[in-house]
Parts: sequence; C-alpha cells; structure tokens
Amino acid sequence: MRHYVLLSVTLMLAFLFGCEGPVGPTGPQGPQGPQGAQGIQGPAGQDGADGATGATGPQGPQGVQGVAGAPGERGPQGDPLNWADVLERQNLVDGIYAIGVAYDDRSGARRFHINGTGFVAYYSNALWTNAHVVRGVRETVTGLAGANPKAIAVKAGSHNRGGGWTEYDLGGGHIHPDYDGTNSSPDIGLYYLPLDADATALSLLPREYFGGLHEGQPIGTLGFPGELRWGRGDGSVRPTFKDGTISAIHKFPTHYQIQHNFDVTGGTSGSAIFDHQGWVVAVNHAGFREGSLDFGIRADEVWEYIECCTREVALLSPEDTPLGPRLPVRPYPSDTYQPFPEDWNGETISP
Repeated sequence: MRHYVLLSVTLMLAFLFGCEGPVGPTGPQGPQGPQGAQGIQGPAGQDGADGATGATGPQGPQGVQGVAGAPGERGPQGDPLNWADVLERQNLVDGIYAIGVAYDDRSGARRFHINGTGFVAYYSNALWTNAHVVRGVRETVTGLAGANPKAIAVKAGSHNRGGGWTEYDLGGGHIHPDYDGTNSSPDIGLYYLPLDADATALSLLPREYFGGLHEGQPIGTLGFPGELRWGRGDGSVRPTFKDGTISAIHKFPTHYQIQHNFDVTGGTSGSAIFDHQGWVVAVNHAGFREGSLDFGIRADEVWEYIECCTREVALLSPEDTPLGPRLPVRPYPSDTYQPFPEDWNGETISP
C-alpha cells in the first residue's frame, strides 16, 4: 500500500515539472536598498593639454567718465627779466664805444660825426664793429679833408667836462676778407685801441653754443643812434638801450644772420647784441625801414675773424697798434645753451 502511495506522488511530481507553463509577467520593482559605503578614491589622472584660445569677443561700451579731481595748487609765478641787472652785472656799458670822425667846423669848433658803434671783446684792445662802418669812416675822413679829420672811438659813459670825452685815435681798421659790400656777406670790421686804453671787454658766446639760439628769446643792444646829439644833459656820452626778441635765424653760404625787432637806426651799426646773461650773440649790421626789419651777423663770425687775425700777420700794417693780449674767457655756466631765463614769466623791465 505504501508503495502505491509513493508511486502516486512520484508520478504527480513528474507530471507537474515535466509540463511547466509560460513565464508570468514581471512583478513591480521593490524599494531601493540602502546605499553602500563609498569606495576608496583612485589616483588623479594627468592634466589634459590646454585647448586653443578662443576668438576675442566684441569690446564692450565705454564706461561713464568719472568725476574730475580737485585742481592742484597753483605754482609760483615766474619773474620778469630786469635788463638793468644784466647791464650792471656784466658791466656792459663800459665796453661800448662810439666810432666816427672828429673834425673842425667852419668856426673852428671841434665836432664829431658818428659812423657807428663798436665793442671790445676777447683781446684787450680789439674794437669790433661792422665792415661797412670801417669803410664809412674812411670815406668820411676823405670827404672832410681840409677840416683836420681824425678817426676816433669815444668811450661810453665819458663826458665833455673837464678833460673831455675819453677818446682814442683809430688806425685804418680791418675788414673781414669775405665781405663784399652786400648785406649777405660777413659784415665784420675791427679796430685796435691803444694798448694802454682803459677798456672793459664783453664776453663772446662760446662757439659751441650758437646752435642753441632760439626764435623768441629775449635780447638787448647798446648803440649810438645818429639822430641823437652828443653831450645831452650832463654832457655824458650815453648809449641807447633797446630790447626785443630774435625773430628768425637765416643761414647764408658763409655765415648766419639773426633777424630781430629792435627797430634800430643809423649809428647803431656795429653794436653788440647780447642775451639775458650778457653774452654777445650777434653784431647789428643792417635794417629795412619798411616793416622795421633789422638784422645782425651771428657772433660766431667774430670767432672766425679772430682765427683769421691769428693766422694772417699781414692784417697788421706798420702803422697799426699791436693786437693786445687775449683776455680770460668767461666759462658758460651750463652744458647746454639757455636761451630763456629760468622761471621767466615773459615780461621785461627796461633800465
């Protein structure tokens, strides 16, 4: 009996497993289980290569300008140029001379005809002027033959009281070898004063500084306009001071000319033109009344003539007074030329 029951059970199981049906549908997903613990972080990988730079984007609009700051403190006001200080500091008047011819008028009184102005520089007795002044003196002496004419130089500041003016006899004078009688040639002339003359020398600007001359810089001059009578007031021989500025600098084949606005007249030919420190930068020599255009030979031409005098002994004729000793050259106070006074406010004060 027991064997039949076991057999029946065995047959039933075999029937059930041997005849399995199709798989049923998937049931709903169960809830997510709790997250496990984080694993250990692995080593960092190598940095990748930089990518190419992208194109620049368009510029953004300009921002609003900020509020202007408060103005700073006003600097100190400059000083005017006082020409009286320049004349006194460099003793310029004592180096100026009137050049002309003394003669007897019909009444027998001694007269003086002014041909121009001169100044002493470099040598103790070298009186510099224009070549056309030297020629003019020669012609005046010839024209006054019979009136006891004599070429003389009269020292500025002297007077005709007591012993009379301080005057010196002049020889025939010398003319720059390149002067041809025109305004476009180097109009430089030279006389020799006696070796014992009481002469005060002016200072020529050193040659290496002439390139620093500048349009607009202040300049002055001392001369003897022919329109003025001698011995005015106390009888003193006083030169006329004028100041102005350099208007232009003109280059010629042999030299430079300085154009200025002094409005000078006859008698001032040969006068020194000096800067705000008293250095002689040019020699007055020409002017045109129409438009008040006046010119001076730049003084480096005086330096050139000095070299000529040193080389050419033939310039000295037997009747000439020997050329005196060279005077100490005043050193320029700066490495570069200073055409304008320091802290100058553009104003000038005349003597």
